[in-house]
Amino acid sequence: MRQTIWLKQKAKTRKRARSRGSVAVEMACSSVFLVIFAIFGVYLAILVTCAQINDTACRDAARAAAEPQDATQANGAATTILSSFGTNSTFMTPPTLQTLVYQDFAGSPPADTSPFVSVTTVSDAKLPFAPMQLFGGQYGSEQFTFRQTYTFPIVNTK
Repeated sequence: MRQTIWLKQKAKTRKRARSRGSVAVEMACSSVFLVIFAIFGVYLAILVTCAQINDTACRDAARAAAEPQDATQANGAATTILSSFGTNSTFMTPPTLQTLVYQDFAGSPPADTSPFVSVTTVSDAKLPFAPMQLFGGQYGSEQFTFRQTYTFPIVNTK
């Protein structure tokens, strides 16, 4: 009787040990995927934040450039607005003015056309980890460039 109880307890102990071993293997395998998902989440957060900051900066710069009465003042207004969007991040460059088109048609626009200003900004996102490399090939890039263009009607013309 004692021997059968002892054998049953020993069988339960073995089953429990095998169960613990399989849990450890499952955790080891799933932790690899969790790390990959965490890195992907960091990448995605950096890219979305950089795109959003560039979009907002471009829109605000175009609005500011639409207020002055000439191209020089419009360029200064857009540059001033963009300087307020400076980021202290190692992963993003602040938005910079790439092009500014100030089309006021010398004060007399053609019919069905209004004077406008168009602003294009550029911002770069640098990813914290190297791009994915498999079998000697490189997939992806460490740097992504975001460009945004907004066009607004000129508010005050000469």
